Amino acid sequence: MRKFGEKALLDFRAEYKRTKKLLAADPGIGSEELNLSDDKHRYKYTVINGLSIMLYRVENETVYIVDMWDTRQQPPTIVRL
Repeated sequence: MRKFGEKALLDFRAEYKRTKKLLAADPGIGSEELNLSDDKHRYKYTVINGLSIMLYRVENETVYIVDMWDTRQQPPTIVRL
């Protein structure tokens, strides 16, 4: 909020909530992250408001949000989960 302001924070929050609802309704909406997926887990990602990426995986009926980052920065180093 300090860096981008209250409006940007509220806009992001609304998009984040909307994305979570979309994932709950259809976890298949994202694209597969081939660099992380293996025989045990299939990781997917979706873009939030064009500036953030949400990485997630689905097990049974549960969506697990694994990581999020700003697309304007280098992606974080992700350790095999």
